[in-house]
Amino acid sequence: PGYSTNFKVRYNDIDMNMHLTTVRYIDFMFDTYDIEFMDKHIPIDITVNFIKEVPFGAELIMHRYENSNIHSFELVNSDNNALCFRGEVKYKS
Repeated sequence: PGYSTNFKVRYNDIDMNMHLTTVRYIDFMFDTYDIEFMDKHIPIDITVNFIKEVPFGAELIMHRYENSNIHSFELVNSDNNALCFRGEVKYKS
């Protein structure tokens, strides 16, 4: 039920506090798609919910669930399955 992509937090992903930057959470959401999907679908609304800071070196899994034109996301730490982030993207119908 859904689609998952693995990520590892690297140097270019972190801020001065050694945590994943805000923009990278959103990048990880869109990195779950292939280029063909992105060429054909226009996002019209993005919602984000930052739950837990993600440190440098963390191994993560971004889960994507699709319900028509609304796609939901959950980012979890693969070491302990802790939920770090939730997001949602609404696409133009």
